[in-house]
Amino acid sequence: MFRTRVRKLITSFVGAAVMAVSISPANAAIGDLDTDFGIAGKVTTAIETFPYAEVTSTTSQSDGKIIVVGFTETIGGDRNFVLNRYNIDGSPDTSFDTDGVVTTSIGTYSQPNSVVVQTDGKIVVAGYAYIGGSSDFAIARYNTDGSLDGSFGLGGVVTTSIGTEDVINSVSLQADGKIVVAGYAYIGGSSDFAIARYNTNGSLDTSFDSDGKATKHEGPISSAAFVTLREEKIVIAGYTQSGGGYVSSMLRFNANGSLDNTFGTSGIVKTNYDRGVNERGSLFVQSDGKLIIAGNGSGSNFEVARYNSDGSADSTFDTDGIASAAVGDGVDNYGTSIAVQSDGKIVEAGYTNISGSYLFALVRFNSDGSMDNSFGTSGISTTAIGDGGDSGANALTILSNGKIIAAGYAANGPVYGIALARYIGSESTATAPSAPTIGSVSGGDRRLTISFTAGADNGAAITDYEYSLNGGTYISAGTTSSPFTITGLNGRSVYSVTLKSRNSVGLSTASSSLSATTTNAALDASEAATTEAARIAAAAQAADAAKRAKEQQELSELLSVIPSIAGLALNLGDLTNSLIAPQKKTSTKQKCVKGKTTKYVKKGSACPKGYSKKK
Repeated sequence: MFRTRVRKLITSFVGAAVMAVSISPANAAIGDLDTDFGIAGKVTTAIETFPYAEVTSTTSQSDGKIIVVGFTETIGGDRNFVLNRYNIDGSPDTSFDTDGVVTTSIGTYSQPNSVVVQTDGKIVVAGYAYIGGSSDFAIARYNTDGSLDGSFGLGGVVTTSIGTEDVINSVSLQADGKIVVAGYAYIGGSSDFAIARYNTNGSLDTSFDSDGKATKHEGPISSAAFVTLREEKIVIAGYTQSGGGYVSSMLRFNANGSLDNTFGTSGIVKTNYDRGVNERGSLFVQSDGKLIIAGNGSGSNFEVARYNSDGSADSTFDTDGIASAAVGDGVDNYGTSIAVQSDGKIVEAGYTNISGSYLFALVRFNSDGSMDNSFGTSGISTTAIGDGGDSGANALTILSNGKIIAAGYAANGPVYGIALARYIGSESTATAPSAPTIGSVSGGDRRLTISFTAGADNGAAITDYEYSLNGGTYISAGTTSSPFTITGLNGRSVYSVTLKSRNSVGLSTASSSLSATTTNAALDASEAATTEAARIAAAAQAADAAKRAKEQQELSELLSVIPSIAGLALNLGDLTNSLIAPQKKTSTKQKCVKGKTTKYVKKGSACPKGYSKKK
């Protein structure tokens, strides 16, 4: 059903060579491109063999790395999921599937529309995929290295059929880790709002509307563009066809999937004007519970609307709850996404048409809905990316250091690629972090493990650590966690380690150094094997010598007893002869002889007179 294909990453920075991250130039104004990002603040990325690639959503990790998701499209029109991850300076993150980019095919045609990062760093991407001739909800979850997470769904992918054509436009995470998605489903010939909730393993959560899925019919065409969560409530924002136009719509659900009747009218709020969020619009919940949506109004203006927590219009926001900004030539303007800064200012991104060219466009409003004239030119910043003819921002995120990332697409000749731009969001008082302290360095098999304590971040979150070995070049550790391990070193070598920390401003000074000696398991094993072979050979030689000595002793002993054996043999011969020779009878008479006359007397008696004994 799905397969992952990695394409070679081709990254072209618009301008000169990549600069190291440093303090932004003193003359950089709020709303200007941040020249410490990519080249002159811009990055474009084409995916080889695909003539078209576009970002649909973006977010950032806790370490400051940037994730964008979107789609690649072949000449034949097939689409695939694509994920890119960038380091904080805009360079490809090569720890993410070796080149910073992953493409995944699901079904015959697929597109992701939203991304979110779990607390464990896993990346959840949601959209749709055509399987068996119709589109289904499609969700993929990736490990931090870019591989599909096999513990999620089937090999990292979950698809869900609701109607005949189902599309996810947005994904969000609950505090308990459950995944909530929203979009639309075609049911009975109409497009209805659709929402689903999944358990952390990708199975549908049947505690949500009994089967994990809920739909709401609100006219012939309805679509949820965004979903967000607050205090066990689920809010979706989108649009509904009404008469000859469309109205902005918001729906709020309870945790069990039922509509929340305390919100608007029976859980629904509609704003009856031809404006509101589009398929890539955005919804944000402020800390006070107020809701902000972005979209487009009459006259192609960028617009933002704010509602109270009960769904009523917030009259303190530009008097009627709606703020509007005319951008570019006033035609073909499209607000696609919003983000709210920590100071309450609202940034809306999209694209604008100026003299026939489409550009990235950002508008910033104050928290009361007025234009923020400190941003760009009278609250508006536009950027040409690629060859300058066609580009647009579809997604927006604000980094922890206040800088603004807009992401979308840009044309370079006939090829459309992924495009990012980073802007100065505020006057920063942050400085480079303080030096970390190395607690210990321990050697292992051609590796070192370094434990450390972070220094002060000095106003901007620490995003990386860099180490130097024996006074050499500093290399990214790729982590902010202690301890971390350096592999691929020489075995049985002494290394002196120093460490620096990095934030969005720059690098700290170096820590004090500590040293350790690596081991080499292969050499240890080889030497141990050689020693064992020598021991076995010596033992064999000793055993052979002992055997020879024993045989020599036995031979000597045998030779020493040969004379005795010979004598014994003679004695045995005599004995044998005596045993087997005929035995003479023993006579009991004595023979007495006189001349030729013989007489016998009892042995021991005297012979008669004149006779003598005969022997």
